[in-house]
Amino acid sequence: LGDAVVAHALQPARRRSIGVTVEADGPSVRAPSWVKLGEVDSALRAKSDWILRKLAEARERQQRMEGGRIVWANGAVLPYLGEPLTVVLDPSHGFAGKGGALVAAAAGQGNSLHIGLPHSASPTQIRVAVQGWLMGDARRHCTARLDHFAPLLGVSWASLRLSSANTRWGGAKA
Repeated sequence: LGDAVVAHALQPARRRSIGVTVEADGPSVRAPSWVKLGEVDSALRAKSDWILRKLAEARERQQRMEGGRIVWANGAVLPYLGEPLTVVLDPSHGFAGKGGALVAAAAGQGNSLHIGLPHSASPTQIRVAVQGWLMGDARRHCTARLDHFAPLLGVSWASLRLSSANTRWGGAKA
């Protein structure tokens, strides 16, 4: 395609025209079984600019996703309220609170989240503990904002708060 050599997967399909989808590993072509290979090649050449652009976008997206993956271990860094947050495994549970505690750092340094787990904890255990703490913290932030804005708007969300105790995600009952 143009100056690039691009491998593609060709799949026969029950359709009327040639279809192309582009993923990070390359384009996939679906074509009716009666279409000749030369026609498929011509269709790919005709769409070469679009295919190359979409291929580059898909690869960039994949790199961003891989770069954004968190390796769940002691010292893992994740975004929290626009700032980096470092996970610290604290087997002695040397903090107040249940499960975890946010520890403010000196100016210019990111905060840390101390989690009451041993250093031998599995990545799944660390992820579950951190996500549990984050969900509780999100609930605290949302509750504080609702408590602040509901009176200003002349509404009450207390009835939702009471009914949410019996629902998994804290929303109103259906």
